[in-house]
Amino acid sequence: MTSKVVSRSLAAFGMALSLGACGSDGGTPRAPTTPTPPPPPPEGLTVVEQTETGLTLEWEPVATATEYRVHVETLRGIEEPIAARTSETSLTVSDLHRGARYLVAVASLRGSEASETGPEVETHTLVPEYTCGSEYDLARDLAIVPHEWNGSPIRVDIIDNMPQYGLSLTNLEAQLGRIERMAEDIEWQLGYPVIERGEVIPQPEGFSVRSECDNCSVVVEGWERQPRTVVALYADQNPKREDGSSIGMWAQFWDGLTVWFRFALAEPGFNLNWAVLNHEVFHLLGFKHPDNPDPAGIAMNYESMYSTPERRVRFYHYADWQDIAELGCAFPKNATPTPEPTLRRLRARMKPYAKPEVWHEPTAPPAR
Repeated sequence: MTSKVVSRSLAAFGMALSLGACGSDGGTPRAPTTPTPPPPPPEGLTVVEQTETGLTLEWEPVATATEYRVHVETLRGIEEPIAARTSETSLTVSDLHRGARYLVAVASLRGSEASETGPEVETHTLVPEYTCGSEYDLARDLAIVPHEWNGSPIRVDIIDNMPQYGLSLTNLEAQLGRIERMAEDIEWQLGYPVIERGEVIPQPEGFSVRSECDNCSVVVEGWERQPRTVVALYADQNPKREDGSSIGMWAQFWDGLTVWFRFALAEPGFNLNWAVLNHEVFHLLGFKHPDNPDPAGIAMNYESMYSTPERRVRFYHYADWQDIAELGCAFPKNATPTPEPTLRRLRARMKPYAKPEVWHEPTAPPAR
């Protein structure tokens, strides 16, 4: 396509030269005009004010610019980028998420011409103050992992027993990449790590996965759980709710285990690239769905870690400031392991989560 356009332009230019040479006036062709370069990008971008839900930006004026375009994007890419235009050299961006990190940059505009975007500046909104309540005990009432906390990060591994539904090691590494990003956000806010990225582990010898019943639990053989670890794996089954719909992934609180099911990987409607693993890891750290009436567990924040088809939030299964603040209360920096509850007690805590109204079906992320 490009070569054709160039050829036509050259042909037209050649015809103009011929007509000019043969014309009665004997005129000479005019020299081509030099296009005006676009304005340079602004310099000196600074963040002059931060609030819990807004940022005020300033930059140096560009003499040849008539407007400026401001680009604001979350550092983790978990909400829609914001693009705003202004004729001023400052702008306040509001309606942002509390305690979220952002990259901001500005470009100069003159009519339809735009400069390159200037250097990006990393910034963040403020984290509100949070006072701990009973999160420490609630997390330990629900799950086994909080009992093992000794100040060292909880490692998140994946056992590579996935069937080949178009998946590969790259998919699993991407899942761990999401865990790594969440771990960085937690450490940024709390000042110390709580979880860490682990490894993709080959199947151990004698490894097998089976279900004790349709919607009760998954039993893994040929694998021994290590303290302060969370493990994700695959089970070739489709647990059902009473309405017949399938479950994509669940967490088993008594053994630090989270499981993908066939529905999540082999059938339409679910994408392994979604951050559902983050959601399940928070379950294993002692968090429950906010509509679960059981007294045990920390309720996830409606605005981040929990989603329904009716509520497509921008932060899809990522922890926000409140989830992380509560996590810090459940996993304080200076803590010693506590006696583990009996397996019987933890299994009893699992039963309310097997009810259809509590399990949630994976939902589509916000439209891009």
